[in-house]
Amino acid sequence: VAAQRREYRKRQSQSKTQLTDERVLKLVELGFDWGVHASNWDLRYGDLLEFKRKFRHVDVPGNYKANPALSDWVHRQRSAFKDLQSGKQSGMTTERVQALETLGFKWSIGRVLTEGRKKNWYARLKELQAYKKEFGDVN
Repeated sequence: VAAQRREYRKRQSQSKTQLTDERVLKLVELGFDWGVHASNWDLRYGDLLEFKRKFRHVDVPGNYKANPALSDWVHRQRSAFKDLQSGKQSGMTTERVQALETLGFKWSIGRVLTEGRKKNWYARLKELQAYKKEFGDVN
């Protein structure tokens, strides 16, 4: 147990370690206690690893009912990253950025338009163009 905690600390500081994502996930699934001093960040990162194992991506929905704390944490990571980028005080560190990016974490999210929604948008655009042609404005 002590060795796993030591390896986990190495991992968090980006030092060489035998503790892979898969091993962390297996320990998290067992309910492994990373220690009295394990931070909320580390706990939620473990949740994110579990999410990735289950869904094969880390795009946690903003309303993820199975783990609302993870949704909130993901949102806070993006906010902290923006603060870091703009030179504001932030809890985000380069080590955390690297850890998240290794998992495929996206710092900004956008609304994805499905093909159906794209077609609908262009259909409405054509209607608006026809309206402008007939009436001379789009108001």
